[in-house]
Amino acid sequence: MAKNGGGVILVGVDGSPASLEALTWAAEEAKIRRAELHVLRVWSLHLGGTSVGGTPAPSYAVQDSGKEATATLERSIRQALGKAPGLEVRASVAHGNPAKVLIDTAAKEKARMLVVASRGMGGFKKLLLGSVSSQCAAHATCPVTVIHPRSG
Repeated sequence: MAKNGGGVILVGVDGSPASLEALTWAAEEAKIRRAELHVLRVWSLHLGGTSVGGTPAPSYAVQDSGKEATATLERSIRQALGKAPGLEVRASVAHGNPAKVLIDTAAKEKARMLVVASRGMGGFKKLLLGSVSSQCAAHATCPVTVIHPRSG
């Protein structure tokens, strides 16, 4: 829980414009609630269009993907928040199924709220909700806010 007693607001980012909007919204909400903002980038390794699953990936692929996820996280925070004065921000990267990791992290941290974008980097652009946002809304143990992009 945050030092300031406002709890934790968890936001998932993937570097997409929609996730940057979700991050900006979550930061404003964290300021209002005097909560810690936990920005989480979850990545999964895909080779040739299929998930690696139980098959070990080459170590260089895992290292590169982890580095790329960290760079995406840092870039997202810099773009959406700048220096974010007066806001307690914690950033982390995790590997796994994005919806499951977000849901589990929110439960473990007893998050006050989970914030996700309606659509991220993958999938079909015309859907109202992506698979991650719909799974989070259906299964999270805390309130979930789904941010829809302002344009398009």
